[in-house]
Amino acid sequence: MSVVDKRPQKLWFILLGAGTLLYFALGAATASHGHEWGDDWAQYVSHAINIATGHAYADIGYLFNADAPHVGPPSYPPGLPLLLAPIVALFGANVFALKIACFFFLALSVPVAYCVLATSFSRQIALAAVCLFALHDAIWGLRESIGSEAPYILFSCLALWSATMSPPPSARQFASFGLGIVVGFLIYGTTAIRSIGVALVPAALIFGWTQRRQLAWFLGLALSFCALILLQRLLLVAPTTYANELEPPTAISILTNARDYWVALSNVFRAPLHLSRLLASVILLLSIFGALKFSFGSERRSRGASCLRDYMAGIPLFVLYVAAYVAALLLASISPGSRYLLPILPFILGLTLYGGGALARIVRLRETIGIIGAVAFFAAYYAGLHVTSPRLHEDELATCRQCMDMYKFVETHTPPGAVIAFAKPRAMALLAGRRSWAWSTEYSPSELRRRLHDIGATEIVIATPLSAIADRYPASLQFASLVAEPGNAVVFQNSMFRVIDLGEHEETLNLSAQ
Repeated sequence: MSVVDKRPQKLWFILLGAGTLLYFALGAATASHGHEWGDDWAQYVSHAINIATGHAYADIGYLFNADAPHVGPPSYPPGLPLLLAPIVALFGANVFALKIACFFFLALSVPVAYCVLATSFSRQIALAAVCLFALHDAIWGLRESIGSEAPYILFSCLALWSATMSPPPSARQFASFGLGIVVGFLIYGTTAIRSIGVALVPAALIFGWTQRRQLAWFLGLALSFCALILLQRLLLVAPTTYANELEPPTAISILTNARDYWVALSNVFRAPLHLSRLLASVILLLSIFGALKFSFGSERRSRGASCLRDYMAGIPLFVLYVAAYVAALLLASISPGSRYLLPILPFILGLTLYGGGALARIVRLRETIGIIGAVAFFAAYYAGLHVTSPRLHEDELATCRQCMDMYKFVETHTPPGAVIAFAKPRAMALLAGRRSWAWSTEYSPSELRRRLHDIGATEIVIATPLSAIADRYPASLQFASLVAEPGNAVVFQNSMFRVIDLGEHEETLNLSAQ
C-alpha cells in the first residue's frame, strides 16, 4: 500500500468538491427554521450581536450563577461570535441564517479533513473516512444547531493541514517564520472557538520537533498565537471556560472520565440490542491499532532510528493532536458527552479504516476487501441511524410557538430592568431582551428563597410537568406554593409555561418544602 499520497489527482478534488457542494445544498434545503432547547446557541448569538453593534462583549443579559456553572460561563470564547457577527449584521438574529452559516463551516471542513488524512493515508482511505464522517447522523444533525462544533472542526483541520506543510530546505528563515505565523493564527482561531483547541499547541510543537523544523517556524507560531491571545484579552474577553473545568484532576476523576467517554463513544455509534458498547470497543481498538501500526510499523522501523526524535518522526500530526485532545478531556472536570468526540471523529474513522485494512493483511486478506467491507458495513449502519433517528417534538424547540408567545409577553409586559428567573436564562435574555438568571437544582427551599430575593427576581417562569425542560425545576419550585404567596400572581399562561409576577414587596418568597 502507498502510505503517503501528497498530490491527489485532480479528479479526486473535483469529486470531493462536487460532493461538498451537494452536501451543503442538501443540508441547507432540509434544515428547519427553529432551534432546539439548550441555550448555548443563544449566548453565542448574543455575543455576536454585541460585536456587530459595538456593545460590550460580555453584556448579554445573562446573570451567571456560580452555583450552577453547568448552565454556562459568563462569557464564551469569541471565535464563533466573531464568525457569526457578519451574519447578524446582514440578517439580524435570524436563527435559520445563523444555522446555515454554521453548516457552511461544516461543509468546508470535509475537503480540509480529506487533505489532512491524505497527507498520511491513501486517497481511498481519506475519502472513505470523510464520507463516513460527513454522513454520520450526529454530524448531519449539526445543520439544525448554532454551535461551536462545525467551525471548531474546520479551524482545527486547517491548523493541522497548515502545520504539516514545510518550506523546502533551501527556503530562507523568513519563509519558515511566515508559515509558523499562519499555523499560530489557525491554532488561535481553533482555541478562540473552543478552549480545548489549545491541545493543538503541544501537538504542533512536538510534530515540529520530530520533523526538525527551523527555529523560525517555532518563533512564528509562538508569537502569533500569544499575540492574538493578548489582543483578545485586551479588546474582547480573557480566555474563558466553564468554571469547573480547571479543577485539579485526581486519579479517580481521570478513570471515571475514561469510562464515561467510552460510554460517550458508544452513544456516537449507537446500535440496537445493546451492541453499541461492543461497536464502540471495536472502533476504539481498531483506531488505536491503526495509529500504532502506522506510526511504529515495520516500514517505519526499517528506516532506522538513531534517537527518540527519529523514532517519533513517523507519527502523523493528527495522531498527536488526537492524543493531546483526549488527554485534555480526561483531565477536565466537565461532564463527559458525545459532542466532545465529534471534532476528532474524522481522524478516528480514518485510523479505524487503516487499522481494519492492516488487520486484513495480517490475516492474509486483501486490504481493499477489508476497506470495502468496512465501508459497506458503515453504509448500512448509517442508513439505520438516519431511519431510527428521533424527531424533535414542538416542546423540544426553544423557538416553538408557545415559547415565542411567552417571550413576547415578557418583553412587552415587563420593564427593561426586570430580572426573570428561568431554566434557560440565555434564551430568555436573547429572545425576550430581559436579564435572566437560573437557579441550581441543588438549592434547598430556604436557599432558593434567599437567592431569588438577592438576585432581585421580578418574575419567574414555570414550565409545565410535560415540558421538555421540566427536569430543570427543583421540587421546591412548586406552582401552588408560588401562587399562594401574598403579592404573587399568574400574569401569563399557556400549555407550556406560566409567568408568575413575584410582586414588588420587600419580603422574601415563602416557598414550602415538598
